[in-house]
Amino acid sequence: MATLIAQATGDPAFKSLIARQLNTWQECGADTLIADSRRATLHLVAGLRPSSHLETLDWIRALRATARYLCPQIPTLEQIVRTYESYFSSSEDVDLSSLPEDEMGMSFPTPPYDDVYTLTTSNGSTRRVLDLRYELIRARAFNVRPKLSTATYTPDPFDYSLSFLLGAWFGSPSVVTIAGAAEQLEVQGYWHLAVQVLAYHPDDVARSYLIRGVISRHAPSKADTPELKSRLELIKKLGVPEK
Repeated sequence: MATLIAQATGDPAFKSLIARQLNTWQECGADTLIADSRRATLHLVAGLRPSSHLETLDWIRALRATARYLCPQIPTLEQIVRTYESYFSSSEDVDLSSLPEDEMGMSFPTPPYDDVYTLTTSNGSTRRVLDLRYELIRARAFNVRPKLSTATYTPDPFDYSLSFLLGAWFGSPSVVTIAGAAEQLEVQGYWHLAVQVLAYHPDDVARSYLIRGVISRHAPSKADTPELKSRLELIKKLGVPEK
């Protein structure tokens, strides 16, 4: 078995040989004498989806098995994601966040705290939250912007830290994440970093108003400690007017 797994590199000829052997065993009934786990492994090596075995895996392992055994020899990320999503629905543009639970037995790519969140849309329908890791993988595969809501990576709905950082990395953090991250930093005492976050706000008027509010609440009139001096120095570097 170890030798077969070591050769399972996606070679179509090798996969066809294993698939033909499995078919022969199935025709004569010999496949019933093989342990379920070994039979499932042989199906993967042959590039065939093992019935009812991927369903027991978490989504990360199921995605890895799909990429390693069920895709072409050198698959693109888009091929991997499309193959994985095809196990949930035959639709080409399947939306895993709204697919009914009874559509498939496999585990959806949701975060481990998925039972905490149930999103309700304006029309009353419910949507599940997908794991941020899967959102990033899918966004890279289809060259689209990922969904960076807090629910994708934390059960705390007020933790905007990662969504802001990723949004800034992608070039355009949303107004909600900017305001949320700034409030989060201000509450923790890092008002100077809150000003830095608010500098990303796309609206000039709102940005100026919010920054003035933070400075008026926290900035001292005189810097009498090294820490305050460094904070005010950061404010100057950001180009915030002193008056």
